[in-house]
Amino acid sequence: MKKTLTLFITFILSLNLYAASLTGQVFNQNTNDGIENVRVHLWYLDWTPDLMVPRHSVELTDSDGHYEFLDLNDGLYTLLAWHFSGYQTFSVDEINIITDVILDIPLTPLPGTGTISGYVFDDYTGEPLQNHFLKFIPLDENSVWHSAWTDSLGNYSTELSEGEYYALCFKFIPDTTAQNGNHSHHDSSSWHFSYFEFYDNVQNIELASTITVTEGQTTPNIDFGLPPDFEYINPDHFTNILNGYYEDYINFHQETGLGLIQHIIIDALESGDIGDEIGILDSFGIPDLDDCENINQDEVLVGAGVWTGDPIIIPIYGSVEDCNESGLSYPGFMEGNQIEVLYWDASENTESSINLDFSYGSPSPDAGGVYDPSVFGNQYTFLSIQQLASVEPDYLPNKVILGKNYPNPFNPITFISFDIPKDQMVKISILDINGSKIKEVAHRPFTAGNHIIQWLGIHQNGASVSSGVYIFLLETEKGILTQKMILLK
Repeated sequence: MKKTLTLFITFILSLNLYAASLTGQVFNQNTNDGIENVRVHLWYLDWTPDLMVPRHSVELTDSDGHYEFLDLNDGLYTLLAWHFSGYQTFSVDEINIITDVILDIPLTPLPGTGTISGYVFDDYTGEPLQNHFLKFIPLDENSVWHSAWTDSLGNYSTELSEGEYYALCFKFIPDTTAQNGNHSHHDSSSWHFSYFEFYDNVQNIELASTITVTEGQTTPNIDFGLPPDFEYINPDHFTNILNGYYEDYINFHQETGLGLIQHIIIDALESGDIGDEIGILDSFGIPDLDDCENINQDEVLVGAGVWTGDPIIIPIYGSVEDCNESGLSYPGFMEGNQIEVLYWDASENTESSINLDFSYGSPSPDAGGVYDPSVFGNQYTFLSIQQLASVEPDYLPNKVILGKNYPNPFNPITFISFDIPKDQMVKISILDINGSKIKEVAHRPFTAGNHIIQWLGIHQNGASVSSGVYIFLLETEKGILTQKMILLK
């Protein structure tokens, strides 16, 4: 629920010339009672990397509903207040803070609520898992998403509006800037997930079981048994991620929030053994540090993981530039480039490319830009690779094929697959419904075989495009093929 700022702000003269504050109370709009444990998020819109202040801060309301942000720099901020259950979200797009500000926040109780409860545990030991994050996705697109955390005994309970939901449980590597281990204080753009699963024990939302929430009733036993953490198993073969600049990339991302991290989920490895490895390669990525002109484009390993016998999530890293502000840039994949998946057989000590059977694993939860008031901050795309198999040496398509994009509808990232029977020049363009060119995502030679190209929903001028129907066009020496796709924000 958005409200105009003027209804709730009182300006107070301040004697502090160098810092301001934002304080107030979060209260039940119907009863005027303060609400405890509301997470109030504040994003600094005028933030730059050279400022010694956080870009994103979170405060938890006390037992009377009060919150406070102290020592704020002058400038524009955006605010979001949300409770894990029982209330609608409140947000303000812009707050101009030039002196101390009081902002009281009314939250509207959700109508017709029921309860979901359950238990999260280690699937191997049976031990409870505390501080694990759950997300409840309504089938009704107009309904509110809900969240919960497990307690010290692995239990959770949350109130939701009446309706149908998918339940999603995450294991994540917390933000290193979190204060005192408090999971409510983090820069959301720095979250890295080591594993997630839908109820009931699947990674693909199309296979997930729906949960019915009925007003005044509790739906119990929505439990999750999660595998142990395997994110600390380092590859022995695919070791040169981002050409040795991986740690620098991660540190820069955690400090600034800049960069693009996507996730590929490996569900099954056909004929694979524990200890085999998967590498993700961009053949025309940015391989060098501080190449602000993108002069050199070459192969770069953008992610890797070790098969453990259980589903794994492999983060892959997009190139990032901050040339105007800090003069820095970091290697990674480039929008529109082919993502090649490599397979290393540990027992045979052999490396090969693999055929992919992609299916869309999950929507991009509450996806938004750097300053969008959402739980996750950056865009996250989850792809579920159901099967992987070594490429037969003599396999080649016998004609040009343009596949359908996946996911479709999408928001804002989608993948386009095509086959060509021989080496040739290929051009792929994105058009609007009227046939006007939006972006040329590829125009270069490709080898014979299957290729996968991604589009990030970005116009040629760098701006995000709006919702609507778009056309993707494949142009080869044999002619032109087209398909339609839908961007739904």
